[in-house]
Amino acid sequence: MGANDVGVEDNLARYLDACRGAVLDHARRASGSAAPDVTIGATRAHRQQLVVTVTHRLEVSAETEDVPGRQAPGAGDFHASQEKRYRAEIQAQSLAERTRAQTADALIAAVRDEGYGARSTRTCVRMHPRRLFLSTTCGACRGRGEVTCDDCRGTRTVRCSDCRGDGRVQCGACHGSGSVTETDDVTDDNGGSRSETRRVSCDCSSGQVQCSNCSGTGNCTCGTCDGRSVIGCAACAGHGSVTRITTLRTDSVPAFRVALPAGTPACVKPALEKVGHANLAAHGSLTLRDVTADRAQHGAVAVYDGTVPFCELAVAVRGRPTTWVVCGEPPVVADSGGAVPLLLQAGSDALAALPRSAARWSPLFPCAAGRVVASFMAAQPNQAIVDGDTAGISAAAIATQSGRAVSAGYVQGALQALRTTVAIAMRWTRVEAGLALAALALALAIPIVCLPDHGVYRTVTAAAPRYLLDTAAGGAFHWPMALATLLVTVPGWLAAQWLGRRWLQRAGGARLLAWARGHKLTMGVKSGALVVAGVAVLAGAAYGRWPLWIDGQGKVYGVLPLYAPPLVVAPSPEGADTTPFRHGSLAPTPAESDVSFVSPGNAR
Repeated sequence: MGANDVGVEDNLARYLDACRGAVLDHARRASGSAAPDVTIGATRAHRQQLVVTVTHRLEVSAETEDVPGRQAPGAGDFHASQEKRYRAEIQAQSLAERTRAQTADALIAAVRDEGYGARSTRTCVRMHPRRLFLSTTCGACRGRGEVTCDDCRGTRTVRCSDCRGDGRVQCGACHGSGSVTETDDVTDDNGGSRSETRRVSCDCSSGQVQCSNCSGTGNCTCGTCDGRSVIGCAACAGHGSVTRITTLRTDSVPAFRVALPAGTPACVKPALEKVGHANLAAHGSLTLRDVTADRAQHGAVAVYDGTVPFCELAVAVRGRPTTWVVCGEPPVVADSGGAVPLLLQAGSDALAALPRSAARWSPLFPCAAGRVVASFMAAQPNQAIVDGDTAGISAAAIATQSGRAVSAGYVQGALQALRTTVAIAMRWTRVEAGLALAALALALAIPIVCLPDHGVYRTVTAAAPRYLLDTAAGGAFHWPMALATLLVTVPGWLAAQWLGRRWLQRAGGARLLAWARGHKLTMGVKSGALVVAGVAVLAGAAYGRWPLWIDGQGKVYGVLPLYAPPLVVAPSPEGADTTPFRHGSLAPTPAESDVSFVSPGNAR
């Protein structure tokens, strides 16, 4: 074996290693797994010879602009006053420009200089220097330069905005009541003076006066046309004429055709189509053989000789044998052999199974769902599905955009499973937020409402063993407590909304958050209002049903037995008034009430 043979073998080995790496990287991106269930078997590489013919066809298009007034053409420009002659000249110049030999020569020179694929789309070759002018009478105003005013429709007046066409407005003196107040200084029989106020009729008519804006007519001069009934024509800017200026542009439109020699493997042609004929220079070597003028098609024809490396690999995906095609250098996967659904199956199966499992009834469902959704969203095909659904694209169109790597049925099933899973997770987030807010609100409503009034700013004497806090008696609803919960629930709801968005972002990033918002799965204003109202109703009902009291040391107690008895009643000083009170009213004493006083020292 010679030195050249050793070099060829080394290059081949490196290329095969690069192809295996491309397969594994594609599998990781397609499955979203760092270690996809992929096994690479036999490989077969070869260099594919091909011939690419690129036909650049010249097309002439007209760019037209309407300019107000009569514009004077420049030197060499064409001017016409009749539309028929104007159109005939456009056709004649378009044909002359398309068959112009210098334009084809310029295209040939550009193809030689720019290299393969530089003109892969419609590209401008030349802008025709000669412009065509057509001056015509404005069709909107028929040459008058003015049109009927839209606001007054030519009547010169519009309905008065102050009186709305009635001609009368409310009297400013009596404000529509029909009477005003008068105050006079009078002297009584003892010589003293005093002021007397009385109601007298207003000078207006039943609380109405004539409108000063329209002098009682109900109509005012139109402000748009200043009473002229016409305004300047916008189409011609008041000139009465319009000049149409046309510029001709010559473009080259490419068309690619690839010729393969006999005996070419069947996988090569579809692989080249997926890569794109215009992008072959990025995957192989293409050399310009010749470029000639095509007088019949009014363009140029370029022929390229190319070589593109290909590799076929036997890949087992989740135990299923598939054949992958890799082309180019560096290698890219042109055909995964229909393995994308197999790579996505594990994530899609887990996503579909989770909402049907018993975990959906667990408060820990958002944690489990976050891991499953994150694994699902790590796969690039699933990301494309979510982005397409956010943009409003149908399942069939999403499957087509993926190059049929996934079916429309898979797209529909994956979106339905994702929607169900995220909806359940968001529902549990709302429930947990509501419970947390209720617990905080019920506890914090006590110091918010009660303690500032009874325990902090007021001295509780030993003469009254307990003071009932400001709570409704007989199980009525306690509005102060309910309103106090808003100080907790409103910011708490905003925090819960932020946590829901954070869950979505951690599971699938900004694209999942945008998708969930589009499907109205996030906690919105209605959900927040229900949580806030629910907690407020619960707090008001709870404190209305079970009152609280505070002892002489400022400690709060309630009917619910948080501590064990015995009853502790401080002895009253001799001569002291031991009658408890509640905001000035009598409150039940320990002997009169069936509520047990408890000591904080004996906890159950």
